[in-house]
Amino acid sequence: MSAPTPEAVLSSLALHPHVTVLADRVAQAAFTAAAARNAGFLARSAQADAASGPPSDLLPEHTQTELGDVRDILRRGVREPEHARLVSALLAIGLRQDRSLCLDAPKPGATALLWLAAYTPADALPYLDAALGEEAGPLWRALASLLKSPSSAQPSPPPCELLVAAAALRGSSSSAAAESVVGLRQEVTDPLLGALLNAPDTSASAVSNGDLHGELSPPPQPAWRLTLLALTGILFVAHLVRATGRLALGYRRPAALHVGASGLRLQYRTELLGRVLTDRELMIPPANLARVTREVRFARAGLYVGLFTLALGT
Repeated sequence: MSAPTPEAVLSSLALHPHVTVLADRVAQAAFTAAAARNAGFLARSAQADAASGPPSDLLPEHTQTELGDVRDILRRGVREPEHARLVSALLAIGLRQDRSLCLDAPKPGATALLWLAAYTPADALPYLDAALGEEAGPLWRALASLLKSPSSAQPSPPPCELLVAAAALRGSSSSAAAESVVGLRQEVTDPLLGALLNAPDTSASAVSNGDLHGELSPPPQPAWRLTLLALTGILFVAHLVRATGRLALGYRRPAALHVGASGLRLQYRTELLGRVLTDRELMIPPANLARVTREVRFARAGLYVGLFTLALGT
């Protein structure tokens, strides 16, 4: 049985009458652990700490959810995969409720979230897009800045944290994360980080929406220009050169187009004699995307037939 999606987990928690208080408690406990670098936060334990539970005004039945008892998890630690999903989703909800925890200070917040994701079961990164939407943009940009070349004023995080950050950015559906990934591909020199950032998109949104695979081709010509090129013979020469390049030199321009929540992403490369000459990616955020239409294949077939008949008759 596959794990529930972040959207499904957040939807189930949205029906809980005390989700606001539980999210606040989890977020405060998580950021306190991150500030103290307490890697034992949520570690499995058989002992109960009365000071670790939710506020005392909540009864035990108020802390029970479909994924587990929040009071028990904070006291005894994570013991099931569902417990980790619960605290991670509540941490993301806590960010949405209290901007001062992270959104108003994205750099320290992203650093704390990255540390929690790397060393504790509280990994809110997969839930940021579903919980915050476009408001998660500052966090993704701050997370991407941690992957850039270190300086004396900003030392680089440990390698394990960098890998977690790269994987989270690559798996995000946010336009801010997608833009950051494109920029990082030109800056990151570590081969393992580069492999993660250049990995194909296998997120749930990409699988559900699907990618269009094909080859780049010249845009359709207006009818008057197409007729002019045909009458002057330039159209025939252009097609002959293009066919010769494909058959004799292996000239190809394969491309993949993906349209999702992060916008329109076009990946394409130029190949000649089996070697890649250029490899590029174009990212258009949703705010800059006015319309996406599909050109009907062979839309000008009738014009081509007419031109061919004219040439044959001539």
